[in-house]
Amino acid sequence: MAWITENRRTQTVDRRPEPYLTDDMKIDLANKYFPRYPNKRAVLLPALHAVQHVYGWIPTQALEEVAALGLTEAETRRVFESEFAQGRERGRATRRRT
Repeated sequence: MAWITENRRTQTVDRRPEPYLTDDMKIDLANKYFPRYPNKRAVLLPALHAVQHVYGWIPTQALEEVAALGLTEAETRRVFESEFAQGRERGRATRRRT
């Protein structure tokens, strides 16, 4: 049986003109969570939860926008994969493929 693989090096991200992480969401995160937590990495989960709450899923463009708050994209994707992608095993998908 052969493995089915995806070539993610040349994969393009479908982008929409308006950002998923709106200015209101950024202000809300800055006022609620940045003072509460010691570093920007700790704000990552609340930011991802906020995006998922508003849109019902977390698109790839939103992951990049959350990473722009002061983290690397690798850190953001690692946290996303470990925390959010587990929902797929329990029967509920938290992210659609784009």
